[in-house]
Amino acid sequence: MRPDRFRAASLGPAAKLTAPPGAPDRGIFLSPRFYAFVAGVLVVLALAVAALLRFGELDGDLSTVLGLLTGAAVGALIPMTLLWIAQRRGRRS
Repeated sequence: MRPDRFRAASLGPAAKLTAPPGAPDRGIFLSPRFYAFVAGVLVVLALAVAALLRFGELDGDLSTVLGLLTGAAVGALIPMTLLWIAQRRGRRS
């Protein structure tokens, strides 16, 4: 027997939709897998910072740690802002 996805093509006009499906509410779809990846990256980053602080590779000065965290935040904020702008522009169209 054919899978359901091919059945509609074999039914012909009987498979016609009565009404088209509605438009999606958002234009950018991020899967749970993506969020798990981001969480994993954040955990690895936190472990790396903790290890560097623990083993003395960072000088332990608060300004170094704040600079590292600020750079990571800005590095993440730029792509997030671009995605947000792209999403808003998509809604206006």
